[in-house]
Amino acid sequence: MTAIKGASRLASQDAALLLLVAIGATVATLSTINNLYAQAMLQHKGISLTVIDVLISLGTGIAASGSIVGGHLAYRRRRQRFGSGLIIYGLAMVAIGIFPVTEAVSGYLLGSGVDGVIDPIYEAELNEKAPEEYRATILSLPGAGFSLGMMILFPLAGWLMGHGLWVSVYGTMGMALFLIGAMVLLASHRKKSGQTNTMSTK
Repeated sequence: MTAIKGASRLASQDAALLLLVAIGATVATLSTINNLYAQAMLQHKGISLTVIDVLISLGTGIAASGSIVGGHLAYRRRRQRFGSGLIIYGLAMVAIGIFPVTEAVSGYLLGSGVDGVIDPIYEAELNEKAPEEYRATILSLPGAGFSLGMMILFPLAGWLMGHGLWVSVYGTMGMALFLIGAMVLLASHRKKSGQTNTMSTK
């Protein structure tokens, strides 16, 4: 209990760490909603269940391969790569909702791969930012936020899609990922510019 209180207090006092935790929880929630409703979404676009099963299996394999790639990319320039990945993932998710079958399938497979890539990059960044004393507890916070997000957003997304608002749901989720990615890239650029200016004045 002491560790939980200490980690929560640390996260609340460190705005950057708290934001990183919130981003992880949000991305995990939106990604999971996409994965859980992928079959229904593709079926809504007229794809047979047999083909959908093949696509989902293929997407799972692509995501696993992406995780391996992400593990190799997690050693440097993590923020830039994480932000860029979120932007691509967001656009892919928008494509799933807006475009016809071919583009939607391409968006699903691309999104699966990018999702796999950004996961180890995010985990490496959070692991580095979390103080060693509270690291285990802090690493669990995105999972807690994910659970809360799923309790609220998963049934909401299902209800909206049940009323035919497929495009709105996927468009909103995709734009949210896109904006988060753009925010991460902007923050990374500002930090890099600040470090450059500091070095130039020494």
